[in-house]
Amino acid sequence: MTSALLRDIAQAAGVSIKTASGALSGSTSIRMSAATRARILEVAEAMGYRPNLAAQAMRSGVMPIVGVLSDGVITSPFASDIMRGLDNGLRRHSLVAMTATLRGGVASNLDNLARFQPRAIVYVSSYHRILSFEAADAARIALLINCQAPGSGLPAIVPDEEQAGREIAALLLTSGRRRIGFITMPGLVASELRLKGIEEAHEAAGAAMDPAHVFPSVGRSHYNDWARGTVHDRLAALKESGNLPDALICGNDRIALELYMAAQRLGLRIPDDLAVGSFDNQIEIAQRLHPRLTTMALPFRSIGSTASEIVSRAAPAQHAITRLPFRLVTRESHRAPSPFQAERRRNA
Repeated sequence: MTSALLRDIAQAAGVSIKTASGALSGSTSIRMSAATRARILEVAEAMGYRPNLAAQAMRSGVMPIVGVLSDGVITSPFASDIMRGLDNGLRRHSLVAMTATLRGGVASNLDNLARFQPRAIVYVSSYHRILSFEAADAARIALLINCQAPGSGLPAIVPDEEQAGREIAALLLTSGRRRIGFITMPGLVASELRLKGIEEAHEAAGAAMDPAHVFPSVGRSHYNDWARGTVHDRLAALKESGNLPDALICGNDRIALELYMAAQRLGLRIPDDLAVGSFDNQIEIAQRLHPRLTTMALPFRSIGSTASEIVSRAAPAQHAITRLPFRLVTRESHRAPSPFQAERRRNA
């Protein structure tokens, strides 16, 4: 970038050359308001400014890069929304994400990213996990995304699983359902926290859950999407015993898909006989089921965007763990039929 163009940007933005240079280089040593920084960047973009990355690195000792150590995110189509939010947010601060997929030990992967002199390195998980790091590795990580490491001192951004459980259960309770169950994902932190939220909603409503209505989605100690499902057998046993719930909350939308198929085979109608709620809002599932699935949308895009604000230092982390709320997406699977619809279906 020539000095003449720098003067032009400063003049168009109504600031000094020093202030314009500080905004364009991403410097935090030159004080300015967020609005001023944003105005300078907007003017620079309109004038076709492209930063000289090598020159910035020579001046500051770091590149305008954020290293991203991805633990399964790149290969997970759904969790990739985190990366979209992160990348878009970093671009607003003239930063670039350099992503590496975790292979082998954490230390060697951090070494590889550090060679590019990034401003910061973040660790991103494809699902909500509790992790632990060696002290030397933790010292090189600026932020954990979709995971947490208690006792490490590392700030983390995670979905608010308890809030999601409370909200979906409260919706079903408000809809008149009282025998609500939960199909769990064994071994996953998200499942445990979602169940806690569901229980809290019941307690607030003065209702109780039947332990028989809380059961695992797979017959193994740790859930994954490829494990053999047990939903049909569990639901069939509940029907046989005369102890069917009137609503089931599924650990995720893939489990909800399995529940729909099991209900159809057992002659149960959704939502007439069995209301269904879920988590994730995987559009390719939730929108295509009949009836369409009521579910809690994971805040993956906002998790990535919030992370970009923290690592760019535009909005430093206020808490050790930042929990972002899910969004309730109401469709038809939780609704009680009208008396007319119920009578017509009974007579069909």
